[in-house]
Amino acid sequence: MASIPRASARRKKAAPREDPEDALTHSALKLIDQASNLLKKGIREGGKHTVTARKAFKKKALSLVGVATDRLTEALDRGGATLRRGIRKL
Repeated sequence: MASIPRASARRKKAAPREDPEDALTHSALKLIDQASNLLKKGIREGGKHTVTARKAFKKKALSLVGVATDRLTEALDRGGATLRRGIRKL
């Protein structure tokens, strides 16, 4: 007689829920990488571009870093709020 698999054995395990702070941090790191790549490209190809183009590279990179800073600040604020709620429950 063959054994019947249990219902719990047949269920697929749920994927772990992603923390919103992790998503914000990940997206901020991607923005930092983009900014650094942009600055590296500007340095490597700096001689081929005009002063205006180099300033545009710098402005775009600073913009990306600014957005990343905002996202990291938001993640820290959310984490702090979560910590405060946890402490209040104690």
